[in-house]
Amino acid sequence: MPDSRRRRFLHASGVALLSALAGCGGTLFEDEMPPSTAEPAPGTETPPGTDAPTQGPASTDGGANLRVVHAVPNAPNIDIVVFGDAALKDETFRQISQYLYLGAERTDISLVATGNPDRVFFEDAIDFEVGSYTGVVLGELGENTDRSVEFRLFDEDLSLPERGSARLQFVNAAPDSNALRVVRDDGEETLFDGVGYARTATATLPAGTHRLAVQRADGGDTVTTTEVTLDDRGVYTAFGTGYLAPGDAPTNAPFEVTLAEDGD
Repeated sequence: MPDSRRRRFLHASGVALLSALAGCGGTLFEDEMPPSTAEPAPGTETPPGTDAPTQGPASTDGGANLRVVHAVPNAPNIDIVVFGDAALKDETFRQISQYLYLGAERTDISLVATGNPDRVFFEDAIDFEVGSYTGVVLGELGENTDRSVEFRLFDEDLSLPERGSARLQFVNAAPDSNALRVVRDDGEETLFDGVGYARTATATLPAGTHRLAVQRADGGDTVTTTEVTLDDRGVYTAFGTGYLAPGDAPTNAPFEVTLAEDGD
């Protein structure tokens, strides 16, 4: 890969943004992601000299952990390619991959269509630091969209919350959304208000089982509800994927929330 296409990812409010290819061809570029306006309420062969990515328990000792979330409703299954070899294969829409252990170094990563490696959705060399990351493939395919496919890399905060509580991050990956609100337990508390597309927000809440409702922030209409169980001192991310209005979308993929434990 020519040096001109290598970009160091930029940190902005704990988030790194990597703008990606929307298909075969195109030009990579980078930009800082503005701070979120959301307010939480009161195993592969590698070239010599590199560390091989491995699957297994998340450990950031001297390296970086990366999981990838496929959040493009009308895209095919994807492979995650590291240093030219497929580290993860056939990742489906809404799937949250296992963690890959990478060296804290410049790492060649590409996301390609399963069975058609010439169809590249993202490729770049990323300078990873020691830490844990989630990479989300966002947007939608097609010419008539202002939400082209891109790859965003989010830092994970794996520090433990206080006893009796859990930490929850929400990621808005719905390509036809604007701002979303998340409330819990039949409106008892607004966890997040105004989480824009491709933005995140984090809140601490009591450990236990909660019923969450995701609403349009501009009108309060409930898009979906889901029940989550959060362990004491657990750290989680809820990924909101699919379309708010699937009947008007390129594919019938209704909005859903998928919960994952961070670092697991």
